[in-house]
Amino acid sequence: MLIKHETIHGSWTRSPVFVMAGVGATIGLANFWRFPYAMAEHGGLWFLLVYVLFLLVLGLPLLYAELLLGRVSRSSPITGFKSLVGVSGLHPRWRWGGILGPVAGILSLATYVLVAGMVLAYLFKAALGEFNGAMPDDTVQLLAGLKHSLTRLFGWELLFLAGVFLVLARGVNRGLERVMCYLIPLLFLLMVAQLAYAWRYGDLATAVDYLWLDGRQGFGWQSVAHAAQHAFFTLAIGMGVMMMFGAYSPGGRGLLWGGVLIIGLDLVVAVLAGVMIFPLVFSAGFGPAQGFDLLFRVVPMTYGQLPGGQFWATLFFALMALAAWVAAVALGESWVAWLVERFHWRRWLASLVTVSLAALLAFGLSLSFRAGADWNLAGISVFSYITLVVSAVLIPGAALLVAVLLGWALPRARVREWVEPLDGSWFYLVWHFLLRFLAPVLLCALILFTITSFFQSACALTGAGQGEFCSWLASGDEQVVSEQPEPVETPPVFDNTQSSEEIDDQDR
Repeated sequence: MLIKHETIHGSWTRSPVFVMAGVGATIGLANFWRFPYAMAEHGGLWFLLVYVLFLLVLGLPLLYAELLLGRVSRSSPITGFKSLVGVSGLHPRWRWGGILGPVAGILSLATYVLVAGMVLAYLFKAALGEFNGAMPDDTVQLLAGLKHSLTRLFGWELLFLAGVFLVLARGVNRGLERVMCYLIPLLFLLMVAQLAYAWRYGDLATAVDYLWLDGRQGFGWQSVAHAAQHAFFTLAIGMGVMMMFGAYSPGGRGLLWGGVLIIGLDLVVAVLAGVMIFPLVFSAGFGPAQGFDLLFRVVPMTYGQLPGGQFWATLFFALMALAAWVAAVALGESWVAWLVERFHWRRWLASLVTVSLAALLAFGLSLSFRAGADWNLAGISVFSYITLVVSAVLIPGAALLVAVLLGWALPRARVREWVEPLDGSWFYLVWHFLLRFLAPVLLCALILFTITSFFQSACALTGAGQGEFCSWLASGDEQVVSEQPEPVETPPVFDNTQSSEEIDDQDR
């Protein structure tokens, strides 16, 4: 018979594993290829301070809410929402709160598979010394060649998914828990090694000025919006991951301490990522970049110009591969758990079905990514529209339903009974107020900002700025359209609307 803190899948055997699992889910590639550039370009230190504020008033309440729902239901998000809605007598449509997250999670997993396949390819290219002395034309050809060789790219994706399957199939304790216990410390160890290398060979003074000081004059409302955007997407909220990990949480402790540690460690990684990458970039004579441009062009060129670059480039892409692998495992777990609960399948079969679905979706994304401008609507690629739906509808929509459920739909007395024994009455009052009043407003504003930013960037990119729709967007914020198009923050790894088109232009 299960005791109150167990599930049919198992549970974390130690409290630190709960934190490491959460950290593994939140340390995505965006912390490396997006956050440092965003911080530097949107206010430096001021951006960082606002970002921390949003982590506390938006990120922490939503993260705690998802962990709490998992803790209470002790099951997957889909099953947990269904049971909570049934017991509470709410309308059956509330079950969508448990469905949107896993759907967003599997689509995000597919994007992780696409990027991770490219990272694995670059890992082996780095180990073979193909980046030694590389210049811009060389890296463009490498990326374009990988993009247009669908067989090779899909082979790397399958290799990555095989690693994900091996972890998921072994279960919570023998699979996920062991991976988190070994790989998260290894990930931090690799970061420390890269930081030491950047300290020795990088232009640290220029990088610190760029990251913290130079952009302070550019701080404004757009900076505040970007800080809120990254604070939300960085915590793997709205994808079913944190509900699943909350279901596995130990029964002897509250959830607040775990949530604070997860956010704190994720913040440390995001800040140190810039100090790890940009000193080397400036030392090699290159300028700052983000997204695909940073990871697959600037970084290979950077290590190709520095002492011992072959070894350190290999280490860097190994770090990226580990970050993607751990996050992908986290994204797949809610689907595996639900298949076991719903169909009573064995764990290996549920894992095989999950990774097969992810492989199919990743293959479709690879096709759209390869097609680029050939698959488009109004000059914007299908690939970009998919990322928009995930980032502007599914993920914030799932988080909004969680906030409204706990803040408004469920009786306050019941929610209080769940929270106060874990983390005290004072925390309940603050948390419930933020979740009830502030989170829904911020999430709606975030959805609007994500959509408008996407089309502003797309209008500038496609040269459609004279059209009626694009002109209307430009009138709202002329500065955004007149500047170099900036990628949209999309979860949890894709933050670009122009990657596919840019590579096509370079290739031609």
